[in-house]
Amino acid sequence: VAEAYIKWKDLKDELVEAKEMWSDSGSDPEMQTYFKEEQDRIAGEISKLEVELKILLLPRDPNDDKDIMLEIRAGTGGDESGIWAGDLLTVYTKYAASQGWNTKVVEASEAEHGGYKTVIVEVIGDRVYSKMKTEAGVHRVQRVPATESQGRVHTSTATVAIMPQVDDVTVKIDPKEIRLQTARSSGAGGQNVNKVETAIDLVHLPTGLRIFCQQERSQLKNKELAFQILRNKLYEMELEKQLSEVAGNRAAQ
Repeated sequence: VAEAYIKWKDLKDELVEAKEMWSDSGSDPEMQTYFKEEQDRIAGEISKLEVELKILLLPRDPNDDKDIMLEIRAGTGGDESGIWAGDLLTVYTKYAASQGWNTKVVEASEAEHGGYKTVIVEVIGDRVYSKMKTEAGVHRVQRVPATESQGRVHTSTATVAIMPQVDDVTVKIDPKEIRLQTARSSGAGGQNVNKVETAIDLVHLPTGLRIFCQQERSQLKNKELAFQILRNKLYEMELEKQLSEVAGNRAAQ
């Protein structure tokens, strides 16, 4: 912040000097044009720097250093929305790799014609939430699907949720508010699949949130993972509630 402020102050001094030089240039049109262009250039740099300073002076988000769970859900657009969700997953995992982050699919429901109905990925690394939080929301694409024989453009959507990882101290879950059942896994997982009930089907009764985990080979790990996803979702819901209240208060002023 101090470095940006010093640069801003120097530019303000340069702008004053450029205005004085323009005023002193008298009837010399060439010099007047030059110093007028200098004023415009410096003023533009000052405007950009003022935006940077405002961002630097904003309160730091306490979640910026946290790892995340990235959830992608296919939206409108039929089969193409599932493919679009898969494309988004590819983009995010490639970006994560470029940042040196580690990714792991913790839950996935594949779409019939490729891509995903829903996929949740754990992303671990340096300041993951700070760099990914702006990706939350609805993502749209307009294109001609590979399955479209008439060459018509389709619009497909997918919803992205960025959930900071939180522990059981930050978000406490009352066991009485949980309905938990076990089930047999239906996907890849070794010799235990369809023989031992390792999958976890968890419902949070107050919110209706349902978490189904079958990625891990043991019931205990799937249970831990299901509760971790639930904590992250509840925390995200609370953040959204707080942001809505702040926005509502601003609108009322």
